[in-house]
Amino acid sequence: MLRQRVATAAIGLPLLLGLLWLGGAWWTVGIAAVLAVGMLETLHLGGVPLRSAEGAVVVLTAVILGVNAHVGRSTWLAAFVLVPVAGATWTVWRSAELRSAVRRWAVALVALAYVGVLGSAFLLLRRLPDGRDWTLLAFAITFAADTGAYFTGRTLGRHPMAGRISPKKTVEGALGGLASAALVGALIGPWAATGIPWWQGALLALVATFASQAGDLAESAAKRAVGVKDSGRLLPGHGGVLDRIDSLLLAGPVVYLYVGWVRL
Repeated sequence: MLRQRVATAAIGLPLLLGLLWLGGAWWTVGIAAVLAVGMLETLHLGGVPLRSAEGAVVVLTAVILGVNAHVGRSTWLAAFVLVPVAGATWTVWRSAELRSAVRRWAVALVALAYVGVLGSAFLLLRRLPDGRDWTLLAFAITFAADTGAYFTGRTLGRHPMAGRISPKKTVEGALGGLASAALVGALIGPWAATGIPWWQGALLALVATFASQAGDLAESAAKRAVGVKDSGRLLPGHGGVLDRIDSLLLAGPVVYLYVGWVRL
C-alpha cells in the first residue's frame, strides 16, 4: 500500500506543481476536472447514478466554476445557482417517485456545496497577488499534516480519535499532523513570496490543519455510513480523488480567507 501511495504521488505531485506553475487556463481546467471527478464520486457514495441529470449538472457546474475563476466575473456564479435549481425542479416535477428524486438531489447539492464550492477556493486563490505562492503554501501545509499524521499514527498511535468513524486515526497521529504542519508553515511562510511572519505561518497552518482533519473525518463518516473503504479507485494507494482532496477542501478556504481578510 505504501509503495502504491508513493508511486501515485511521484506522478501526481509533479503534474500538480506543473499546472500550478503554469497557472491560467492550465490550472483552471485541471482543478475544474478534479472537482468534477470529486463531485461524481460524492454522487456515487450517495447511490446516485453517474449517468443521470444529477451527474450532468455537477459536471456542468464544475465548468461554470472554472469559467468564473478564469474570467474573474462573479456574474457566472448566478449560473452556478440557477443550473442546479433548474435541474432539480425539472427532475422532481417529472419524476414518478418523488422521494427518490428528492434524495438524489439532496446528495447532488451536498456534492456541489462540499466539493464544488469549497474546492473552488483553489481556483480563486491562484488568481490573487502572489497566488501561486499562497496556493503552494496551502498544499505544503496540508501534505505535511497528512504525512505527519500518517507516520506518527503508525509509530506512536495508541488512542483512537474517532473509533466509530475511522478506527485507524489516533490522537497521536492528529497531534503529529498539527506539529508537522505548524513547522512547515513557520519555515515556508517567511521564505515564500508571501513573506508572512513565522508565527503567522505556524498559526495559519494550525487552523488550516484543524479544518483539514475535520474534512477528512467528514468524508470518513460518509464512507462508513454507506459501507465503503474508498470513494473510488482512480488513484492507486489513495483510493478516489475525493479521498485525496478531502483535507484540501477545508484547508483551501482557510488560506483563502486569511489572504482576503488579513493580508489584502
